[in-house]
Amino acid sequence: MELLIIGGVAFWYWTLVKGRLTSRAFAYLMVYANTASQDAANAKALSMGFMEASDQARLARAFADEFFDGKQLRMIAAARQAGFRG
Repeated sequence: MELLIIGGVAFWYWTLVKGRLTSRAFAYLMVYANTASQDAANAKALSMGFMEASDQARLARAFADEFFDGKQLRMIAAARQAGFRG
């Protein structure tokens, strides 16, 4: 029983971290597209907490669906290739 609870908590935490990373990568790409500044884009993306990332999660998923065939990890990789440090 304890193992099931630990596994459930670990899965929940992993999805929370992945969701925040997806939202941060989305924010980075949006700011970078508008300013062409990696520093400004990273400052915005890395300042996002869980609540702000949660607010942008739907937009980030829609963006990944439209431009990255729904692959969030591909979007994160593209952001990192463009200079995202998250």
